Amino acid sequence: MDYSELSDYEVSKRVAMAVGGFLEEDFCETHSVIFRRHGRHQYSFFEPCTNPSDAWPIILENKISLNWAEVEKSWCAHVGGVMTDGCWCWDYDPDHYQDNVNPLRAAMIVFLMLQEKEKDAGAAKKCR
Repeated sequence: MDYSELSDYEVSKRVAMAVGGFLEEDFCETHSVIFRRHGRHQYSFFEPCTNPSDAWPIILENKISLNWAEVEKSWCAHVGGVMTDGCWCWDYDPDHYQDNVNPLRAAMIVFLMLQEKEKDAGAAKKCR
């Protein structure tokens, strides 16, 4: 799937579904929010494409790296590449990567790619 075609909200919603524990609420026909309840009248919004405190735990847990690409003038989020010892060159390309001017959005798209890979691997095991 080409996650780069999705809006920030759609990416955030898919991330929330993968992480679990979140609710979605439509405030009107054109606006929805994703949130987590902390009590009867306490809640927090979930916006991992724009809020570092929502994104960072996901980035750490999944070992997603972020690098600034000077030539492209964008951030590259990636997982699974191996860098040459003492060099900023790749021994081989990362398994999953995404370029975007927004580093958090790039990282969340890589997270969704990882989830898709895990889902595909699980489906392949069931077929055997």
